[in-house]
Amino acid sequence: MTSLTPAQAYRLDIRKTRAVKPGRAGEDPERGVLYSAALRQFEDLLTSSEAAGHAGRPVPLFYALSQAGRALVAAFGDTPIVNGHGLGEHRSGDATVGLLDRRIRRVATKHGDDAFGAVAAALGSPAFTGSASLGSIWTSTPGASDLLDHDLDSSWCPPLLACLGVHDKRVGMSLYSTARRPRRSVDPKEISGSRYPRVPDAASIDDSWGFGHFENVKHVATASWDPAGNQVEDELRGRLSRTRGDLYDDALLLSSVNEDSDAMHPLMSWWALLFALSIFARYHPTLWVSSLDPDRSRLAVPIQALLDVAPDAVAALVWEAVFPEKPKSLPILTSYWSRLSAEELAEFDRVRSKRGDDFCALRTT
Repeated sequence: MTSLTPAQAYRLDIRKTRAVKPGRAGEDPERGVLYSAALRQFEDLLTSSEAAGHAGRPVPLFYALSQAGRALVAAFGDTPIVNGHGLGEHRSGDATVGLLDRRIRRVATKHGDDAFGAVAAALGSPAFTGSASLGSIWTSTPGASDLLDHDLDSSWCPPLLACLGVHDKRVGMSLYSTARRPRRSVDPKEISGSRYPRVPDAASIDDSWGFGHFENVKHVATASWDPAGNQVEDELRGRLSRTRGDLYDDALLLSSVNEDSDAMHPLMSWWALLFALSIFARYHPTLWVSSLDPDRSRLAVPIQALLDVAPDAVAALVWEAVFPEKPKSLPILTSYWSRLSAEELAEFDRVRSKRGDDFCALRTT
């Protein structure tokens, strides 16, 4: 029996929609023709990207996603046609600026029909404003941020694993690092609405207690707030991002790429990331190729790993966009744990040493 990988299954499911088209592409023949043509190019370009070496891979990768975006706009957009990328390089004129500090800017068209803006609108996602560095975009992208083991700038904020909860008339979320080997600790003071826009400005941030528990990850903080009379599920809905694919399994609190923008849909984060890589590969080949040399560049292995996982990540995100899921009930925990005081920890250690076994130093109520 032939066994398909998840990525292969996603691609086959997407290809099937060329015969039974979703949304407006199934109702309007002109949109339907555009949808099928763009998806055919998406698949060909994605396959081409896998055959390319790392030096050239960002270009077909980005254009594969770009053509998938045109298909999504044909199916779910207000108008089926897009004009221009909607993104560009923010050139400083300083050739010494490192790759992660180079910037991409938003170049929205007057009518919002640029590709980036039109796809974001079709997905119901914000589109970032101003400009953002490659490092910030990369760090904020789900499924990619953990690959960046460079020294992280404190202004680059990663997505955080999250558990929703309610306790003592307050609602909130406990937040954990997604990285198996965190490059830096996320300070609880960084959990604010400016970089994590789904956290209310009125939330209290505490690092000593939380809802739920994730194994083998670092608890960062818990944000909690008064729901002000709103139903618990209504107050918490829409604050986290989930995926049905293999890109990430748990709910995430997404970060923004700069302080003036909202957090984007994961597909839009990958779009901005792959656009940036394709720009630097095309227009700064010396910088790009030198960054791929593992004998000289600390970025080489993270970039190569990113480009290796990107085709499957793109396929998963396009699949989720083509087959949108209806809202479900949220998993909301009603218990909480608190860290023990120094005196309590000392007593636990004393009892444990006498018993000779191990148990969790968490209190659940």
